[in-house]
Amino acid sequence: MIAIGLWLALTMQAGACHPIDDVRILGKDLAAADAAFAGIAPGLFVGQAPAPGVQRVMRAVELAQIARAHGLDAGSSAPLCFEWRLATMEPGQIVAAMRRSPGLASSKIELIEVDRRPAPRGEIVFPVAGLVQSSAVDAVNGVVWRGHVQYALNLKFPIWSLPRGRCGRVTPSGRTMFGWRTTKDFHFTAPPRPEWRKCLAKRRGALSTPAM
Repeated sequence: MIAIGLWLALTMQAGACHPIDDVRILGKDLAAADAAFAGIAPGLFVGQAPAPGVQRVMRAVELAQIARAHGLDAGSSAPLCFEWRLATMEPGQIVAAMRRSPGLASSKIELIEVDRRPAPRGEIVFPVAGLVQSSAVDAVNGVVWRGHVQYALNLKFPIWSLPRGRCGRVTPSGRTMFGWRTTKDFHFTAPPRPEWRKCLAKRRGALSTPAM
């Protein structure tokens, strides 16, 4: 119980964890966290990094073994905690990422809500294919746009947003397509899916039903 309490204290104290930006904990991370490891090779792999939002504590006995293996004196080192460097995304960053999707550079996009979870640093991506109709948001016009943060080369941290808009029918270049309309003057379409046609039918039914 004492050991568990000590571990919780180490992982929950504000500022107790050292930030990392890689899927691996390297020698340079140990050196930045504890001067006793200043002589260790910067690129030496010493452990796997935790998932974003999770902390990893390297125990004193583990650190002592690493030190002895590389001729260092770090016998008195305290446990070290590591976690991903995270930041909360701003709505402006999300809109900018959405406009990087093909055909959306000049679209007017308004957000009702965005994912407030801290995310690792990386490229914010909102592919048009992630735009889906969701009755959980609104029975008629609900839309969720699912994206991700590309970090550590090829890893994806899932994120979401609720853009303002509704389903609708558009006819670009003479072709009828069902998609999502942001405003009267701005629109874009998602890959053809039956749900957009169903959404439009549901919306028409709602608009034609007399208010009680």
